[in-house]
Amino acid sequence: MGKQHKIIKYNLQDEAVQLKNMGYSNKDVAQKLSENHPEIEDIQNLSDVSVMRFYHNYKEGKIEDAVLAGGDPVGDFIDDYRKFMDDLQKKTDDIYNRAVKIADDVEATQSPDSIERIKSAELLIKSIDQLKKNAVAIVQFGDRRLPDIMNVNLKKEFHVRNMMMNCSRRLCPKCREELLKELEMMEDDNKK
Repeated sequence: MGKQHKIIKYNLQDEAVQLKNMGYSNKDVAQKLSENHPEIEDIQNLSDVSVMRFYHNYKEGKIEDAVLAGGDPVGDFIDDYRKFMDDLQKKTDDIYNRAVKIADDVEATQSPDSIERIKSAELLIKSIDQLKKNAVAIVQFGDRRLPDIMNVNLKKEFHVRNMMMNCSRRLCPKCREELLKELEMMEDDNKK
């Protein structure tokens, strides 16, 4: 077993996670832990890379716990993602329809308040631009979260494969050969 992480060794996991969840960068978390715990010499030289490793392992651990409890992190993520995208699409459609109506009204009326309506349409267009940025942020969220989920599943597959390989040593040569063929076929299927 590897060396215990300093944050875990000094039971600072909850504090570190809370700081990350508040939006602190890895460097800021390291600095804040150092400031909050001057009595812990090991924490005084905590690096941002060390915080990053801790938080990465923490997220993977949460995913593993969810899987062991019978959860489906991939399905949960996809459901959350769809909900975010549906909400964003509804907001975008609403703003777009309002902007079209304002533009149509301005064209139809040619009234003195046309300038105010044009300004309103411009504000709506800016809102649509912000929603587009939000959509990009949601995609980036997915890009950050899915690799953690996939890594947990990959580790489990390697673990199972290694266990099977270790157990196969006790099998007769013919059975061992058959097992190795099955493992190779499973790997080929996973690559497809």
